Amino acid sequence: MEKCQEAFAERLQELMNEKGISQNQLAQAINMSSGSVSKYRSGHAELKMVTLEKFADYFDVSVDYLMGSQLLT
Repeated sequence: MEKCQEAFAERLQELMNEKGISQNQLAQAINMSSGSVSKYRSGHAELKMVTLEKFADYFDVSVDYLMGSQLLT
């Protein structure tokens, strides 16, 4: 697994825990399949900017933060 995919997977799980939402709830909210969200959570999906922006918009964080930046902006 690439380092950026690993960082994204960790941040995604943290944000889901903080918000208290399930994989299915997130998938519905961003119009994505639950299986796709699962792949992102496990770090096994190729990261594309359009998808990163969907997650960033939903969680109200920057793409940089999702990719492993230490600062929440």
